[in-house]
Amino acid sequence: MEENKEKEKKQEPKYNGRVVDKQNLEQMLKQNGKKAIVLMTYRRVEDFRPGVYGDGRLIIYGWEGHDRSNEGKREQAQRVVDEFYEQFNLRQDADLIEHVFVYAGTNALDQSLQAAGMINHDWKTGERGKDITLVCCHCDMYKKEQVAHRSYAIELIKADCGGQYTMKKIAEHILDGTNPGDIGDFGYLKTKEK
Repeated sequence: MEENKEKEKKQEPKYNGRVVDKQNLEQMLKQNGKKAIVLMTYRRVEDFRPGVYGDGRLIIYGWEGHDRSNEGKREQAQRVVDEFYEQFNLRQDADLIEHVFVYAGTNALDQSLQAAGMINHDWKTGERGKDITLVCCHCDMYKKEQVAHRSYAIELIKADCGGQYTMKKIAEHILDGTNPGDIGDFGYLKTKEK
């Protein structure tokens, strides 16, 4: 019994995001002169709970449930997208968001790809896909590359299977002030050419 409690403590996320309504988020971002960077996943982000971090710079929409079935993951993917769209109307709120990272694994692949495409379509970026990154494990990579590059012109970076560790690195980089465009495969920083 004591052993199970100890295991549960170890699995608790290090970071707890805050729930912030759109009006307060907008005020935080404007006050700090920053835009939000969004991580969306139907899985979890290692050591992070869904919510708003820092001064609104990082927002995580993700998994907190326990349904590990494929159908449950697809439903969770849809809930994450719905939650995002409840907070943001991208045609009106485009100036609040700098970048969106969407995890696309196998179990909810279609929902993840549709979400990235929908965000890409709704968001007035001026340059198609420049502010969206699809974070993908190696499963069904050909399909992910086809959709990301050919259908939507969205950047794609590789991730661990499940994406939770790559998304964690991305979150940590964002909180450290890293430019989202400098984040590459598996959440590592891209090397700068000299």
